[in-house]
Amino acid sequence: MEMMTALAVGGGGSLLLFAIVLCGDMECCERGPLGRLLNLLTSFLDFWTSEKFLKIVEKVLGRRCVDRVTAIQDYVCFQRNPILPAMYLVLVAVGFTVFVSFAFPYLPYHAEKDWGISFYHKINAFLIVGGCLVVFWANLSVDPGVITPENVEREKKRFDYDGILYHEKECYTCKFVRPARSKHCSICDRCVGRFDHHCPWINNCVGSNNNRLFLAFLASHVFLCGYGGILLFYILVAIVKKENLYNLHVQDRVTGQISPVTHDIVLKWILHEHAPLVGLCISLSMIAVVLAGFTSYHLFLVYFNTTTNETFKWKDLRRDIKRRDKRKQKEEQEKKAEGGAEADEKEKKETKQTIVQQKLRPRDILQLSEVVNKYDKGGVANFVEVLLPEYALRRRLVQQQNKTKKE
Repeated sequence: MEMMTALAVGGGGSLLLFAIVLCGDMECCERGPLGRLLNLLTSFLDFWTSEKFLKIVEKVLGRRCVDRVTAIQDYVCFQRNPILPAMYLVLVAVGFTVFVSFAFPYLPYHAEKDWGISFYHKINAFLIVGGCLVVFWANLSVDPGVITPENVEREKKRFDYDGILYHEKECYTCKFVRPARSKHCSICDRCVGRFDHHCPWINNCVGSNNNRLFLAFLASHVFLCGYGGILLFYILVAIVKKENLYNLHVQDRVTGQISPVTHDIVLKWILHEHAPLVGLCISLSMIAVVLAGFTSYHLFLVYFNTTTNETFKWKDLRRDIKRRDKRKQKEEQEKKAEGGAEADEKEKKETKQTIVQQKLRPRDILQLSEVVNKYDKGGVANFVEVLLPEYALRRRLVQQQNKTKKE
């Protein structure tokens, strides 16, 4: 049972880590256990790129090693590199090799029985893995929607500036005014339209031109892992039925008592005789659950026409407004009443004058009720925009031309 315990601990730990990363930063969870665990995890990861860690390395190994460690940190964390794509290929190769070595002998397996397994699963295995690799390669190589001086004017027509998250602002690196919803990726060193995030697994950004491919990448691997996990489970069930284990009896070595085979005994036998199949089945099932959650999250983003990057911006904006309102409320409570409505009107006028003088953005005086995603056009239209970005842009340009003619 040691292997089963190890798999259970590993699986539980993986699911907990997934929950921490996905939910720990949400407003409803940030002050709870998941939020505190996320803070601890973030602090732990930040330590390895901090000055404290470098000082420890310098004291122990010398200045030359510090330079090497810094160079490694810069390459791994802040530059495009093939480390995780190569790791992905290794994981696929190892997993498929184990599958072929230990599962293929049972394909087909007593297909004439109602619990038998058919031969076509062998063909499906190659087709599904091949399809996942093709989608992976497409994500690696396709332009995510890079903005250049040549296409920047066209990209500006894709989205309007909402005046909340996005304003006309020059990219200091690319030296042009960034279109709305774009961002300069510090890892790729380029501006990307409708920037979602930089994914190290595909060594590429996820943007307007490849968001649909990224969704296909996630969905295909959910199907791959789910299909493999379910197929391996049915193989194990078929083996148990073929061996007729539940109709057998065992004798206790101490008491000599004879009793029917229990689930616990069957499980121990399977783990002893078919450990690779059990391990791969559990691993694929856990990965399928994690990827299904991640895929659902990205489908949720598409449905409401937002991005991972914008999600953090919206959250920070709402948090700042709440803190500002609490601070103002506290200041008002501490102040003495100075003339009622006339003082309030005077304060509003002074605030407006201050905004004009300091050229503050509208978001600096926004209320929570005004924090609205202006890019959300409804579920179907949002999916069309992500899955068919060029069609959505052409339709938008036609609508703008028709509107201009009417005016």
